Amino acid sequence: MPSYVRRVSVLLFCLLMQIGLGTNQAWSVFVKPLHDAYGYSAADLQKVFALSTFVFCATLIIWGRLHDRYGPRVLGVCSAILLAVGYLLTWKLGQHYGVLLVSVGVITSLGITAGYVCPLATAMKWFPTHKGLVAGLAMAGFAGGPTILSNVVQWLLHSGWPVLEIFHLMLCVYPPLVLVCALNLITPEGSHAVTRPKVEYRAIFSDIRFWTLFVAMLVGSFCFLIVMGSAKPLATFFGLPELAAVQAISVLAASNALARVFWGGLLDRLGTKRSIFLAQLCAVAGLTLLLTAGSVGPVFFVAVAGVAFCYASSFAVFPATVARLYGLSVLGSIYPFIMMAQGISSIAPIINGTLVDRTHSYIPGLVLALAVTVVGAIACTLMARRAGDRL
Repeated sequence: MPSYVRRVSVLLFCLLMQIGLGTNQAWSVFVKPLHDAYGYSAADLQKVFALSTFVFCATLIIWGRLHDRYGPRVLGVCSAILLAVGYLLTWKLGQHYGVLLVSVGVITSLGITAGYVCPLATAMKWFPTHKGLVAGLAMAGFAGGPTILSNVVQWLLHSGWPVLEIFHLMLCVYPPLVLVCALNLITPEGSHAVTRPKVEYRAIFSDIRFWTLFVAMLVGSFCFLIVMGSAKPLATFFGLPELAAVQAISVLAASNALARVFWGGLLDRLGTKRSIFLAQLCAVAGLTLLLTAGSVGPVFFVAVAGVAFCYASSFAVFPATVARLYGLSVLGSIYPFIMMAQGISSIAPIINGTLVDRTHSYIPGLVLALAVTVVGAIACTLMARRAGDRL
């Protein structure tokens, strides 16, 4: 097979695998059906989403190091198995909240995490001179997956499907897709180390560049998780019709996917510092629009797209920057520590859900998101200045 054909085919499998993994960000489409069917509160359902996010970020450190040691195929197979177990338990026993919390919040999330780094690192190994763009393309599938899933789920619900039966369909589709793609993640000859790469963690954790990326991840993920975790009910709260509420999830997911390609290409042109600044500006603008004119349909969609644009930058700009600063061979060992910022941000949907239960309004959560974004963006800008040309 000619080299360029192999490179493109591997990139395609990377994209498809991420589509199969990017399901939990469509969680808000399940919120109302699960509430109506089993009486779960907003806080209960946001705990599932928050736990899923925390498990994803916390265990990514382990899975990332395993990837650097064993390669993408082994981790991809583990991913498919865990996804199958998680969807099976949700389908059969999801009416019990404890099972739902574990199956979606832990097991399915572990499956997503196990496979997450595989297509990202593999794609950049095949296109080493275009890391930003390729990282964005590879990660676009992870963000685009919720667009497909949310629309299919909404159609199935309107067709009379019980909410838990939808997880049966997901069991039949997503684990096989991830497995087939994982088995086709071929790395370039000589690119995979047999032994675990050495990482100087002490030097990395004292590096202002690392902490700039960490704070930027915290800023982008905190506001996004509040909006994404309740996208559909948030649109309803602002008075948008049911169809528009469903489209809110699609707009978030589509913006998230397209923005990853956009930021990947922009990074190669503008560099890390400018890309981060522009991304945070998008989030501030989006949250401000939501708070001031969220009830206007077009404004609402533009606003949530702005929040998604900021969040998406983290998954194109940051992995490519880590690969440039510290080396592609240790991407799976270092990038997960930056992702832990999102693990900290996983408290955001719980706080938002609690505020909604107490105030019956989404405004307090949005105000909190804007405050965190502004303060974090200022801190990030000051840190980036200290890093100077090294970032």
